[in-house]
Amino acid sequence: MPTSSLFRFSYLPIWICLLLLSSGCDGPAEWPPLFYFSHYPVRHPLDLTKVVGREVRLLSGQDTLELRIQHDASTRLNLLTDAVSGDTLQRVWVCRYRGLYYFTWPISDTRYWVHAVRIKRNQVQGLDDAYRQLNLVEQAVRAGQFPDLVQHHDSATGILQLQFEPKKLHRLYTTMLDSLPIYKVEPRTPYPNLTTKMASTLSITQTSKPLLNSMYPNPASDILTLRVTSNATCEATIYDIAGRPAQTISVPTATTTAQVQHLPAGNYVVRVREATTGRVATQRLRIEH
Repeated sequence: MPTSSLFRFSYLPIWICLLLLSSGCDGPAEWPPLFYFSHYPVRHPLDLTKVVGREVRLLSGQDTLELRIQHDASTRLNLLTDAVSGDTLQRVWVCRYRGLYYFTWPISDTRYWVHAVRIKRNQVQGLDDAYRQLNLVEQAVRAGQFPDLVQHHDSATGILQLQFEPKKLHRLYTTMLDSLPIYKVEPRTPYPNLTTKMASTLSITQTSKPLLNSMYPNPASDILTLRVTSNATCEATIYDIAGRPAQTISVPTATTTAQVQHLPAGNYVVRVREATTGRVATQRLRIEH
């Protein structure tokens, strides 16, 4: 079965991730959505690997999703990556409330998006449908539902600041999940042609050498230096906050510099891809003049 295109987005910030999703509903969603949740303290964040495992395969009638899940004990964030391409898919805090798992995406230090996932009996719903849920939440609020959750409405931009209340939103999320496809969860073997000892060694080796070793200065104004660990040719793409590629940089050697003084001041994401393996690394970038 083909790997779902719904799951192929790069990294935080989430507006870039979601812009790269293909539309699976009746029409294209508007991105980025014009709302966010204000500071939401995630109580008792969970280690997702203890819920579904570290190496999992999600199966439906149409898609097969190969996932690798890691948990950062220091930040309590869960990192979900495409086990085939290496692309980072989600970086979230996870908490549980009344049978649903809420995935909280940090957009900034004070702004978040949240979508719900149902996990039970080796089945999952909602893991690859974040953009649908966010779009439906926004539609519901703008239609007059949950007026007490609206903390601020910017009349100039139309952006809504909402308070996240799982008790009040639980029924809406439950209804949305009921309409989403069900994936069967099964464990996957990360290196099927290797012995367990060899696979473990390879996994440790790959994890210990991230593709993007360093990127400086950050913030940058005139020149940006990229240092990679690969001996193969790489390509770096700088995306603006709307998910549009602003600049492409060839990275033929371990250390490469690029002129960035023409980029407007603001926040960006740099995505580096290794040509031979498709391995990907991403990092946030700030441009200041």
